[in-house]
Amino acid sequence: MITCDKGGKTEQKVKILLTEISTSSGFDKAITSNNIESLMDKIDKQVEKGINKYGGTLDDKNLTEEELINHAIEEGIDFSFYLINLYDKVFSKEIAKKGKGIVNYHRLDVLNHLSSAMLHNCLLLENFKDDINE
Repeated sequence: MITCDKGGKTEQKVKILLTEISTSSGFDKAITSNNIESLMDKIDKQVEKGINKYGGTLDDKNLTEEELINHAIEEGIDFSFYLINLYDKVFSKEIAKKGKGIVNYHRLDVLNHLSSAMLHNCLLLENFKDDINE
């Protein structure tokens, strides 16, 4: 994974997108401005981490469309792995609570939906890659 430029166009676009998402009419109002600020801080830290680890920025690397798609797919698969593992851990906790009559299926549904959506996005990117190579 190559990071975006600290203060560069990619980082700024990500932050603008996050701001647009958080102010859209369909946005989950349960997510607080603290969560948004926390994610903005994490974006900054991820950029610094990437610069230190890879010695460059995404904006500097001049990757081809196919290389960008391949990196995105790899990261998407990793994202799904993390969520599926988290799902298993949360599921185990919820089953332990079942004896008390408490099961929060909503949390499990969210994790399942997120991991499925990410894998679907990876498939869409594979199709997109085929399209750009025609």
